[in-house]
Amino acid sequence: MLDRVSFSTALVGIPIIVGFFVIAVLPVFKWTRRAGSKHPPGPKGVPFFGNLFQLSKQDFEEWGHKYGSGLESSKYLETDRPMHLGDMTYLEAFGQGILLLNSHTAAVDLLDRRSGIYSDRPSFIVINALTRGLFLGATSYGDISSISLLLSTVYDVPPTLSLDDPLIKKFNDFDNLIIEAAYPGNYLVEFFGLMKFLPSIFAPWKRKAEKGFLEFSAFFEQLCRDIKKQHDAGDEKPGIAGYIIREQRRLGLSDAESAWLPATFANGSASVAEALQWFFLAMVAFPEKQRKCQEELDAVVGRSRMPTVEDGDNLPYMKATLRFFAGTQHVTRQDDWYQGYFIPKGTMCFAHIWLMNRDKKKYGLDAEDFNPGRFLDNEGNFVPIAGDTKDVYLETEGHVAYGFGPRICPGRYFANDALFIIFARLLWAATISPAVDQRTGKPHLPALKDTIGEGITMRPSSFEIVVEPRFSEAVAMVAQTKELCG
Repeated sequence: MLDRVSFSTALVGIPIIVGFFVIAVLPVFKWTRRAGSKHPPGPKGVPFFGNLFQLSKQDFEEWGHKYGSGLESSKYLETDRPMHLGDMTYLEAFGQGILLLNSHTAAVDLLDRRSGIYSDRPSFIVINALTRGLFLGATSYGDISSISLLLSTVYDVPPTLSLDDPLIKKFNDFDNLIIEAAYPGNYLVEFFGLMKFLPSIFAPWKRKAEKGFLEFSAFFEQLCRDIKKQHDAGDEKPGIAGYIIREQRRLGLSDAESAWLPATFANGSASVAEALQWFFLAMVAFPEKQRKCQEELDAVVGRSRMPTVEDGDNLPYMKATLRFFAGTQHVTRQDDWYQGYFIPKGTMCFAHIWLMNRDKKKYGLDAEDFNPGRFLDNEGNFVPIAGDTKDVYLETEGHVAYGFGPRICPGRYFANDALFIIFARLLWAATISPAVDQRTGKPHLPALKDTIGEGITMRPSSFEIVVEPRFSEAVAMVAQTKELCG
């Protein structure tokens, strides 16, 4: 009996020994293999752990300005915000390289022109365990109105403006799980892939992912069952979920895929919500730019009808407001050298579009101000980000919010049209102003740099706005359009 117990204990201890070996030896092996190689500049880490403990500080913007070719720390400290922006910032966590691409030049050179090397994506082991490959997107926590609107569109449920609504809370819980799983440094298994073979008893993330998958699978499946019951009773729902359920067999989808696919569309509400928050912030902080958009709308569209997607080509300034930041994540397939620096195989590469859109070297001293005109030439055409690129989108659209190379967002044209029509119709019908402080009677302007980091994204801090009709007919025309569109 004693021998059996000892043997069982030994078997249980094997994964622990293997896991310890992986954690302890792999970073040393990687460091030895790369010793003597010159990595791009970046903050100094600590032995073994590297920059792991610095990832949670979200100092990416500061690092982008502080570290770069030709910029020394002493020069950085002389000014509050230097004009020079380093092309790259390099970090490591347990031997896993993380490269932040801070400039258009570096991002286009590597992610577009060298896309054969940089087109892989991180494995996202925890997200795959949480969703089992059934979820197509991962976005951030959105505002209540946008989430409610999109959930209503997808699942044909009545809109709500309560954060306590069970449907809203459930989707926000799911968003938070995805964001937590995607952020570098939250789970060691993302740095040590062999740890995914550890049994669940030694891998808390596996137990959490399994619990999350079962919980949200049941939730999504119940939503679809409710719609199917209504469909069988003769009440066909026009939403996305209703369409997927009706066409499930023709589309060749399993029950699980049919349940998770609508959730992907619903989860996109967070991206729209984030864009709306930045848009509202820009409108109240830079009212002269809002007026310029409205002047263009009045000149091209007039006030007898609402703008349409077809008006976009004649509204270049309005379209130029769609230059929002985002980020794409890539992984190198092989070792590479760039600007004299060594970039190891397997390095996670992030395009830091927030910094690219605020590069003073490219856009001038007012780069942090909202100015759609900087993306246009004298004839109203978009200024190309770069020439001789594999994806002509970078040359014709003048921004990089949708990524680079083969990993560029395939839905970028739809997203552009959707955001354009939302923003254009808002400014056509209404004026957006800051709320008035009841004590002082003065407008309460939000702080432009007061942002909230949510994992891999940022959004403005909460602020209040006032939305008023621009002309008397606007209210009736908006109501009529809403009725026609259902």
